[in-house]
Amino acid sequence: MRRRLVGLIKNLVKRVQRSLRTQLILTFVFCLAFAAAIEIVIIQLLEDKFASRYVETYTGMKEMEHQTQHLAGVINRVQELYPLDPASQKSEIQNLLNDGERDTLANTATFRIVDEKGEVMIRSENASRESVNLSDLLRRVMEQRNQTQFLDQTSAFVTLYPVEFVDKEAYLICTGIPREEVQQGEKFTEAGALLFVVIFLFLFYQITKRKTDYIEELSRELKVISQGKLGHRVRKRGEDELGILAHSINQMAEDLEAKIEEERKAERLKNELISNVSHDLRTPLTSIIGYLRLLHEGRAKTSEEQREYLRIAFGKSEQLQRLVEDLFEYTKLSHHDVRLAKQIVSLNELVGQISEEYVPLLEESELQLVSKLSERELSVDLDPEKMVRVFENLLINAIKYSHKPSVVELCLQEQDGGALLLLRNRGDDIAQEQLERLFERFYRLDQSRSTDSGGSGLGLAISKSIVDLHGGKVWATSNAGVITFYVWLPVAEPQAERQL
Repeated sequence: MRRRLVGLIKNLVKRVQRSLRTQLILTFVFCLAFAAAIEIVIIQLLEDKFASRYVETYTGMKEMEHQTQHLAGVINRVQELYPLDPASQKSEIQNLLNDGERDTLANTATFRIVDEKGEVMIRSENASRESVNLSDLLRRVMEQRNQTQFLDQTSAFVTLYPVEFVDKEAYLICTGIPREEVQQGEKFTEAGALLFVVIFLFLFYQITKRKTDYIEELSRELKVISQGKLGHRVRKRGEDELGILAHSINQMAEDLEAKIEEERKAERLKNELISNVSHDLRTPLTSIIGYLRLLHEGRAKTSEEQREYLRIAFGKSEQLQRLVEDLFEYTKLSHHDVRLAKQIVSLNELVGQISEEYVPLLEESELQLVSKLSERELSVDLDPEKMVRVFENLLINAIKYSHKPSVVELCLQEQDGGALLLLRNRGDDIAQEQLERLFERFYRLDQSRSTDSGGSGLGLAISKSIVDLHGGKVWATSNAGVITFYVWLPVAEPQAERQL
């Protein structure tokens, strides 16, 4: 039970901490209650010390009047209940008068019924038998009713109401000493109300000042961020709506900073693309124009020189064509404007076929290919033509950058619910920063950008785009001169499950 109670309290505290509205309501209620308590205590102290006392009988007078008026009404109803039985009327009215006398405080009031001459017709047990002067009595009643607070304590209070008694007009007279109350002469109600307002406002301001200061701080910090300082962060206080707002401001600044950085990177890559394309197009184009100019000006002395110039110009033209085609293909792949002709393919057979086709080229480059393919057939839903381009790019990359002679390893295995292809070769160690940029467009490890050794610089970028379109991943590692490229592709569902 105790544990449940502690858990309930903790849960309530958490809810209060997470709700600014609840905190303000509780603060308002607390300030209201505290200010009211302080007001009561202060007013009581002031009245005890400064207020004068006096005896007030007005309330007792009103009580006697109300009791007499009520008794007169009951007596009149008795007349209606026993219209033809005077004896029963007298008996009931006598009991009413006696009960009325006993009901007064300390039996201080008596009741009499007198006729129009002032003669007593019936009375309560302790009432006087003497007749009364109705004129003097009425004047006295009027004078006493005009008094609101003070009354001579030595004189009795008298009030009367007309009644019927035994079919005669009569008067019910109540005579007695009214109840006394001690009252204070000075009241501090207005001062107490002012004190309540002051205490409430002071407490509410002091308790909510932390929240209002935090709101002002958020406003200032947001203004700093709006001035372009996106690296600036707002302090988060609490778990309520203001804390959530601070987190949202920081998240917004972080997202804006990342977006602006991404835009800057895109702008930088665009400039690099323009520069790289211009360089890579200009280099073969310059050679083509140069050799054609030599032929046009007749500087080739022999037919052998003419054929050599034409061979070089034709080779540069093919190189230019490949660059343009690679650039066009990369642009399509990067903007997802290409449709894949997918089909279920055995990756074991596809990789084995490509590796066999490249064995002669590898041997020509003094490289030995060692293949280790998974014994279990790994089927992948892919576009064979596009994926062949990926594997060929990786093999060509290994041929260009491997130390000669050395071994190139090709492995295919199942991993993380997919097919993982590893291509490992020995070459110059690659720094981590360069590894992260290997799959960027136009990036070459050869910083001189020689197309003779480094190609167009789009091969790995095209490979990454193709793998991404297939829902896979591609990355590279380098350790002690061993460079490994990884291609992971999701394995296709079994045919039975696909039909279901």
